[in-house]
Amino acid sequence: MVDASRGLPIAGADVRASEPVLETATGSDGEFVLRGLLPGTRTLRLSALGYFDRTVRVEARNGHTTTVRVELRPDPLALDGIHAVGVPSSTADATVRVIDRDRIRETDAADLAELLEGVSGVTVTRRGGPGAPTTVSIRGSSADEVLALVDGVPMNSLLTGKADLSTIALAGVERVVVAPGAESARYGPRALAGVVLVETRTSNGPGMEAATGIGAWGQRRVDGTLSGDIWMDGETRVGGFLSTQWKTARGDFSFPLPAVRGGGEARRRNADHSSLSVRGSAELDRPSLGLNFRIQALDASRGMPGPTAQPSPRARQDQQRVGGVVTAEGGEGPLDWRLSGDLQQQSATYWDPDPPVGAPYDERVEVDALGLRGSVGARLAGLRLDGGVELRGYGVGSTMLGAGAPDGHRTAGIWVAADWSRRVGDDLFLSVAPGLRLDWSSLLDGLLASPEVSASLSGRRFAAHLSVGNAFSPPSLADQFFQEGVLASPNPNLEPEHLRGDVEGTVELRDAKVGPATLGLRISTFRSDVDGMILWMPDHRFVWQPDNFDVDRRGWEAEANLRLPDDRARARLSVSHARVEYAGQVLDGQVAYRPAFTVDARFSGRIGPV
Repeated sequence: MVDASRGLPIAGADVRASEPVLETATGSDGEFVLRGLLPGTRTLRLSALGYFDRTVRVEARNGHTTTVRVELRPDPLALDGIHAVGVPSSTADATVRVIDRDRIRETDAADLAELLEGVSGVTVTRRGGPGAPTTVSIRGSSADEVLALVDGVPMNSLLTGKADLSTIALAGVERVVVAPGAESARYGPRALAGVVLVETRTSNGPGMEAATGIGAWGQRRVDGTLSGDIWMDGETRVGGFLSTQWKTARGDFSFPLPAVRGGGEARRRNADHSSLSVRGSAELDRPSLGLNFRIQALDASRGMPGPTAQPSPRARQDQQRVGGVVTAEGGEGPLDWRLSGDLQQQSATYWDPDPPVGAPYDERVEVDALGLRGSVGARLAGLRLDGGVELRGYGVGSTMLGAGAPDGHRTAGIWVAADWSRRVGDDLFLSVAPGLRLDWSSLLDGLLASPEVSASLSGRRFAAHLSVGNAFSPPSLADQFFQEGVLASPNPNLEPEHLRGDVEGTVELRDAKVGPATLGLRISTFRSDVDGMILWMPDHRFVWQPDNFDVDRRGWEAEANLRLPDDRARARLSVSHARVEYAGQVLDGQVAYRPAFTVDARFSGRIGPV
């Protein structure tokens, strides 16, 4: 804990956690160690003479160490002017990538897709210019094999199974976690290749932010946030937070015309987009109880310009989304619990009165979703036990689905997990974590089991991780039931994609000193063969349709980070190799649209006083 204006440590500051009740104080160097936190996102209360009491949220993991840097800005004239920022600088799980609020602000990314472009092993696919629909794959997966959760609510389309991350604005996002590998044991369907977890911001004391930006092709953006404590009484606090983002772009970049259209150069038409996103939250914090209510709304419109050989200058898409999440959590002694419920409504319209090929169309999709989730946990010495249940129901109506398509979908999942950790050195912890989840779906037969077991060895400077697990991803409604077209047909007999025996290993070196600089290294390897990956192929009639294909998927990732003191300069290099090949006798070679190698190099620096 340091004084933000001078960078000097704050000694004797009080640090408290409420679940369970733990307390410590900073030493003369401003540092503190708080042991025994329950796993998950936890709230720390910090107070020091001459500063307001502040709260920060940190990610706690059994057997691991999380570093938090807190800056307090003194105001000798008015104590209510203090501002505290808590920064979780690293995560102890070597497989997980965490992007905190400070890093989000530094990147100046407009949406979640843009933020993830530099994450090792993640491939971002944008179908057009700024604001175009954007999906991600992890380690050569399909986009519908990556689960995206915002405050625990799935963002994947019920129709396609994919999550359009360009619609998730970052003004109201506190933290993003990317967990690659088989994650169905914890998060259920679609977490076959990994999961993207988004935690939105809540009140952290009074504050207001505003930002604007401009870019090429008519890009403009305005962000704003407002935060404050509504009411405080002793250890009880009621706070609120509001964020909004408006962005637009023309997307009218120039491109070479194909020979079939006469050659030369043209400017992209009907590639504009605009969106307005609003997020808000209200929370009640007490020592043994926390209540949180979050709402979000999106209104977006964009053109669908089509391919350059057959442009569609009048095709449009409108999308609306509104929803809310209520969460209650608490604990007493070794027990803790968490309950949440969410309600979502999504609609989209696609139309073109004069398409280049075929008849005019006006298609609509409407989805209503309700989710309930509950969990309970217990801590017994070095053992952590957790269990929970998740229920979800969907109602869907779409003119794009053919006869026989269901008008609803219900799922249920139950899971148990354990985490045993033990100190094996002065600054070294061993953790073993088995887990199992059973899922049922009204569109699938029987129960689907997703077991997993992992082992981690973690210290302040070193971490190693090994995991083995299963995962699955169900077929999408669009692949099974879309309206049959010319040379394209659905496949109602599709089976779920299964990942059996996913093996992943990671070794990480943290904060190694190289002269005045600090170096971090991470190397991962994986084998993630997929039984029944859903891919589109033409049959003997040259009619395209989705089908299940066995695929061998394996590879490695290497990442190096170098930074100078006070983050005056940063350099990052990551290299990923994902071999995604057909496993059958008929087809061989790399699956289309899966790059075998990806390389990302970045450098940033600051000029002037820090």
